[in-house]
Amino acid sequence: MTKNYELFSWRNVKKGLLALSLTAMSAMSYGQWTENFDADTNLPAGWAVINDGDAAQEWVVSGDIYNGAHSGDNAASIKYSSAAHDDYLITKEIVVQAGVSDRLSFWVKNRSTTFIDEYTTLLSTTDQAKASFTVELEGSYGPSDQWEKKEFDLTPYVGQTVYVALKATSTDKYFLYADDFVVDALPSCMKPTNVAVADITTNSANISWTAGGAETAWNIEYGPKGFTQGSGTVVNTTTNPHALSGLNPGTDYDVYVQADCGATDGQSDWTTQAVTFTTPCEAYANTYCMDFENAEAPAVWNESNAPNCWSMVDAGAGYVKVSTSFANGGTKGYQLSNSDDATGDYMLISPETTNLSDGNHQVKFFARYGYSDATVIFGTMTDPADASTFTALETITLTDSFTAHVVQIPAGADKHFAFKHGLGGTYKSVYLDDICFEEKPTTVPDCAENVTATPDAACGNFATEITWEAPATGNVDGYKLSIGTTAGGTDVLNAQDLGLVTSYAHEGNAGTTYYYTVVAYNGVGDSTGCTEMNYTTAADGCFCESVPASKDGTGIANTKVKETDLAGSDTTYQDHTATPVDVEQGEEVTVVVTTDTGSWNYHVALYVDWNDNMTFEASEKMFTGQCASNSYTGTFTVPADAVVGEHRFRLLSDYTATDLDNPCNSSDWGMTVDGKLNVTESLSTVDVGMAKNDTVLYPNPFQDVVRIDNIKDVVAIHVLDASGRLVKSFKPQNELNLGGLNSGMYMINLSYKDGSVKPFKAIKK
Repeated sequence: MTKNYELFSWRNVKKGLLALSLTAMSAMSYGQWTENFDADTNLPAGWAVINDGDAAQEWVVSGDIYNGAHSGDNAASIKYSSAAHDDYLITKEIVVQAGVSDRLSFWVKNRSTTFIDEYTTLLSTTDQAKASFTVELEGSYGPSDQWEKKEFDLTPYVGQTVYVALKATSTDKYFLYADDFVVDALPSCMKPTNVAVADITTNSANISWTAGGAETAWNIEYGPKGFTQGSGTVVNTTTNPHALSGLNPGTDYDVYVQADCGATDGQSDWTTQAVTFTTPCEAYANTYCMDFENAEAPAVWNESNAPNCWSMVDAGAGYVKVSTSFANGGTKGYQLSNSDDATGDYMLISPETTNLSDGNHQVKFFARYGYSDATVIFGTMTDPADASTFTALETITLTDSFTAHVVQIPAGADKHFAFKHGLGGTYKSVYLDDICFEEKPTTVPDCAENVTATPDAACGNFATEITWEAPATGNVDGYKLSIGTTAGGTDVLNAQDLGLVTSYAHEGNAGTTYYYTVVAYNGVGDSTGCTEMNYTTAADGCFCESVPASKDGTGIANTKVKETDLAGSDTTYQDHTATPVDVEQGEEVTVVVTTDTGSWNYHVALYVDWNDNMTFEASEKMFTGQCASNSYTGTFTVPADAVVGEHRFRLLSDYTATDLDNPCNSSDWGMTVDGKLNVTESLSTVDVGMAKNDTVLYPNPFQDVVRIDNIKDVVAIHVLDASGRLVKSFKPQNELNLGGLNSGMYMINLSYKDGSVKPFKAIKK
């Protein structure tokens, strides 16, 4: 039975009181008062505190109220202590007058729902001395972390002057707050108290309460837990208790009650705090899904829980819970974590499902690991409270992104399916989401619908978003995508299995037409007859942006490429593409990066777009490393076959090394420098060419001696007759003595160190 104690009334004697006279009106102005503690942080006049607990902690007036005071800025507060509280917050005097000042109300809350401070409400009829508080208005109570209104009937003390104290009693909890004390008249129609719920079934519950007075009619408002009053279902009743019907199984409900005192006295306030109850679950007999969006995540990070009607096993040092860390869709999923425990059982278990093992059903779900590799074991269970009744069906190796999985349930007797952490080490987490129990498919699915490709309008090498929707009929387990550069072609993607997704981003080339087909599939097979479609990318390409959000200090102070300084600026992105640096084919280039990031030594990587496709590819990463004392020196070699001309480079510097794997990185902490390298032919190649062009052979025709005026870079000289037969060979020299040769035509070939040959025709007289 769930109860809510909030208004303590010994009697409700309102009718028949003496009519107000001028004297009573004077008393009203004297007897009623409010205190919201907002004048300053001193204890209000007439109030008192008694500190018999830890001397360092007592009730104070504070403006530092977690999530705010009930009104204004200040409230009364007491802080936790390792010693037990024995601390009183005592009101100023209350002159109790019938119909004027016979009710006290105030608001209380805790800072935390995990570390709950409790207090007792006491009353003195004499003074503010500790021993005088002999009347207990309410026993030990620990409010939630939301402001709750407390009300007390003071009519037993009409004609007396009383004091009320909040006595804090807990040990080493957190913070307890109180605010907005009001002394006023008890209403003519008192609200009910002691609301309770009993005899809860899957679709009904009995609501009972203690009447506020002599009323015989009431209003009940109920709705899903956390609903806003005024939006729930209101029932008028003259019976107490009242049976609510038509409820949903496995659902949390809040309920409030209000007294209806008739035309003269009207209706009371609603009970201030909702009473919450949960209807039990009933066995599922049809398909159902769980996306965890309406399930509550626990208040403490390592506290275990499960959604309504689901159950869990938490047998070890870890925990299992509804989590907001990772979700496939929405904001919540489910987490199985083994902490520092490499053994134990960590499981999420389905509701009872009557047709689970009829051989005609399957479970589809999304799963991933957290921050290190992990597996999840899928199976069925006989008893959700006994981990030993788990029968494994499939062990699934997870990745770092949510992926769809489908497991078909064999015929058997079990009525629960379950997910079990595969362990395999310590501090591993498994995340689950979008779990559906459904019928096995019996036919292939229809083709996906509303298939659309949206290329980037300006940049042809940027991703084209291909999207589609599930077919109206047919159970789909996933989709396959083919892309080619010709009609019917699959040279880009050949029926690639994408899993159960409805979009794909394809990065291709600018100015290119692509042909693509989306095919749905399930356990029976692939959809057939799906239409091939095409799209054409924009003619021009673009470099991706890399503009990190922030940096330490002024970031990169200077980037020195060979002897060229590219001075930094106090920004996360620097553009030096207007200052190309000359480099040669095959040259080893030194780059010195100087940073101004204080004590933080950032990581560095350099990319060069050698193939000029406006994409910095992994193969184009020239070096990577980490600064030491705000400096890093890296070297790379210009490819010997690099195309002559300008090529874009990108220097990335980031606090996190893995961010450098993405040349389009715009992380939280980093800097980016863009520039250009101007590739020229190697000097050796140019020199040889010049040598060839400057070489002169004379005289021609010759008698006996041939002279060569420039033999730079020549490695050998060969003389061939008219038939191509080698007749003489020389080492590099300026004079060739050919006197022994017969008269006629000869070919004199100069062989150079670059492998080239320059021929000269010469005639011997």
